[in-house]
Amino acid sequence: MDPETLKGVFPVDDELPPALVRLCEYSERAGTDTISCDFALSDSGQEQLERYFGESELPKSFGVFGVDDSHSFYALWLLDGRKPTDAPVVYLAGGGYGSGVLAKNMDEFLPLLPAGIRTLGLVDDWEKDEPCENAVALRKDLGIEPPADPRSIVDAARAEFPDLQSWIEEHRS
Repeated sequence: MDPETLKGVFPVDDELPPALVRLCEYSERAGTDTISCDFALSDSGQEQLERYFGESELPKSFGVFGVDDSHSFYALWLLDGRKPTDAPVVYLAGGGYGSGVLAKNMDEFLPLLPAGIRTLGLVDDWEKDEPCENAVALRKDLGIEPPADPRSIVDAARAEFPDLQSWIEEHRS
């Protein structure tokens, strides 16, 4: 995926995090937007998120860069006017259950992709699996080592940022 195309659909006109640009460049080399297991880069996620939230300002708080097979979104949370380069990565569950912060920033999110977790966003349902074939390819191409304890990245991020599900409910009204 062309990084400029993705940047063009973000709700703010600012630079993408370098780690996200690396993912976009990798997807172009690999010839696929499906990066790891069921995680795929998407330049239509922002539009889909706007339909999901309806007539509201909420979509402007997120810069969607990915989707998964359950019609959920991976986004940079532009909380309190944060720039994309300093924003936490969140999972916005399509079914409403399981939304939450995944990493403090894109640099911390990137190593989670080759960690062998089939549905990365559903943290409470994580099981350690053998890495998907595309996750292994990502690991080799970008030289990324998955963390020994992926959950520690999520726990640290959730300790630093507000509960996403509660924040959404509070700002929906």
